[in-house]
Amino acid sequence: MPSRSTVVDDANKTIASYTVNADGDTVAVASTDIKSGSTYKVTVNGTTTEVTAGTGLTEGMAGGGPAGGMRSNGDITMSGGTVEAMISSSPDNEAVDLDGTLTFTGGTMLYGGTGTGATFDNAYVKLPSGVKQGDKVIVISGGKIAVTSSYEGMQANEIDIDGGETTISSTDDAVNASGSYKTPILNITAGKLVFLAGGDGLDTIKDGLVGHDSVHITDGTVNVSAGDDAIESNQDNDENKGLVEITGGDVTVATGTEDGNHGISAERKLSSANNSINLIDGGTIADTDEEKAAIYATHDLTFKGDGVVAINGDSKDAVYTKDDLKIKSGTVFAK
Repeated sequence: MPSRSTVVDDANKTIASYTVNADGDTVAVASTDIKSGSTYKVTVNGTTTEVTAGTGLTEGMAGGGPAGGMRSNGDITMSGGTVEAMISSSPDNEAVDLDGTLTFTGGTMLYGGTGTGATFDNAYVKLPSGVKQGDKVIVISGGKIAVTSSYEGMQANEIDIDGGETTISSTDDAVNASGSYKTPILNITAGKLVFLAGGDGLDTIKDGLVGHDSVHITDGTVNVSAGDDAIESNQDNDENKGLVEITGGDVTVATGTEDGNHGISAERKLSSANNSINLIDGGTIADTDEEKAAIYATHDLTFKGDGVVAINGDSKDAVYTKDDLKIKSGTVFAK
């Protein structure tokens, strides 16, 4: 039997309603924002409990499971309102933790928290691997998402961003497409995205945009600042995977200056067309035989279309490929 839940404010006005069906999917409808520190009455199948939103830090759920600002065994869909969560510094805690699909088309999601002497709490959107149901997909097509402090910003088997404004600050990967459910993929087709991965004395910095099989950027504005590789795709066993394809939009990346850092790194193929890419601080290298450059490809590297690629960094090699380098059209600046 489906269960029915409602949330009312102190004026007994219903501001949200939830339905959980027999398959465990949750459908939520909110008519206004749920504000941190405010008291609400939550009614589940006739039983009412008073709760205060957003107070304290989430340390764990009953039974020892992972904690989260929002938790669902099915899907979560958000089209309006504001969700605010303060998450503790435990690495097992997530701001959003679900086994299905997160679809975000509007509203505001704010996640952050302060542990003991730290502000890099694990406040992030995560779809865990190994679950039995759900598509393990994050879909963002509108609204605003701000992850102010996190270990990893977003992690899912598939991440699709085609709108909205997303800002992520993380000490590890800002966005990580990985998992075993199906071929991991990161698609960015629109939106305004700012990713800050590491820095400010934090020593657990990793990659900015990571796709373990392929990264596709076709439109939008993408700004990545990372302590390691800014955009990376890891897969060298399949010629159709390990791809970085940038065919539109405005992409700006900045990386650290340590050996081995790449602005863009593709294990199999990197292609660019009809866009502008500005690479800053591509890293330093000592030997061209080593896999270190601002733009690096294990196999083919292709530039085509009417775009402009500007490479500004302290790498000895601005562009390095172990296989073919093809410039079919467009303009490439390297200095």
